[in-house]
Parts: sequence; C-alpha cells; structure tokens
Amino acid sequence: MKIPFSFYFKHWLSTLLLALTTGALVGIFSFQTGFGIVYKYVNNITISIGLFFLYSQLISYRHFWGSQRGNFEFMFVENTFEKEIANSILRYFGYITYLRYKIDNYHSAGYFQFSMCDKLIQKSEIHSNLELYHLIFVKMAHLSYKDGNYSKGLNFLQKAIELKEDSLIANFRFGVAQEKENEVEKAVRFYKKASTSQEITTKGIQNFIMDQIDRVQSKGPMIKPPMPGTRFNIR
Repeated sequence: MKIPFSFYFKHWLSTLLLALTTGALVGIFSFQTGFGIVYKYVNNITISIGLFFLYSQLISYRHFWGSQRGNFEFMFVENTFEKEIANSILRYFGYITYLRYKIDNYHSAGYFQFSMCDKLIQKSEIHSNLELYHLIFVKMAHLSYKDGNYSKGLNFLQKAIELKEDSLIANFRFGVAQEKENEVEKAVRFYKKASTSQEITTKGIQNFIMDQIDRVQSKGPMIKPPMPGTRFNIR
C-alpha cells in the first residue's frame, strides 16, 4: 500500500496540534492550582508543552513505522472512501454543495451530509457502481450513529454488507457496533469477516483486525470501540 506524503503530514500535524494544545492547558492548570511538578522558577507551561510534544512524536512514530502501522493503514483506507463519496458530491451537485458537505463534517450530527448521501443513492448511475453504492450506506450508518440512531445505523451497515459481502469497512464497522452492544460473538464474527476480505492489501491491516479479535475474545468488549473505531462516534 502506497500512502502519499500528504496523509502522513496531515496525521502528524493533527497529532502535534492536539498535543501542544493539551500540553498548554495542562501547564496552565498546574500553574494556577499549584500542582506543578517542577520548581516554581521553571515555566510549567513550557515544560508541559515540551513533554506533550515528545509524546506526540512517539505516537506518530508508532503509527508510521511501529506497532500501530496497521491502524494507520486502516485510517488511510477510511480516508480514501470518504474522499470518494465527497468527490461524487462534487461531480453530481457542484462546488458550493461540496463545500457545504465538507463543512458539515464538523457538525455534531451531520444532517446536510446525510441528506446529500440520500440524494446521491437516488441517482441510477450510482447503482451500477457497487463499490461507491455500498460505501454511501456505510457513510449513512456513521451519520446515523452521530445522530444517536443506532438501529438505523445498523440497518445501513447491513445494506452495505448485502451489497458487498466482502466489504472490509462495512464488516469492521459492524463488528465495532456489535462490540458496543456487548454482542461478543457477533463482534468476533464480523471482525473475522473483515480480516478475510479481499480488499486487505497489507499484513498490517490484517494484524490490526486480528488484534481486535484476540482482545474481544480474551478481555471482552471495550467500553469504547477500538481505534480507529472511536472515530465512528457510535455512542
């Protein structure tokens, strides 16, 4: 799998900015409350930012070349499918609608994105593109979860799997959803389906999914879904 430099940079930058912001807040809190761990003559905020900066670099290293490489590759697969849907919005509905669609990604519920996906699947030419067709249902499942409609989200995922039984994304996300519902056997079954998908092109992704299976079987379901499942906002 060839991942472009831009995706590495975007991931590194977002991790860095989050770490620096968190470091600054922790430093300010420790300074104001007197809980600083260094001498009073040393700037707690600077030390805190520095520590979180180093931690962010460790996270990036683990994702790019270390134990979380499979997680990172899976993120790229997800990013690719999100781009495919967004580009279809641009192609069929124009640039202004595309911009609204992208901006709505930051909305807590994503109502506009959902409505545009719904309009997209009404187009007959979309039905002939099985890959895109099933991915739109995966996207609508994610948006339903964001809106708190879990049963509706599961129905969309089921539709996606009916369209493409071998789907890596749909089966993995269905496994995440079942895990959140404490359905261990179902979660494992769909993780296994994802792990045997022909769409898997790297050993890292397969190992990442197998890790989820081992974890669920040995430790039970997590309170929060596995990374990158946390981005699904299931609950």
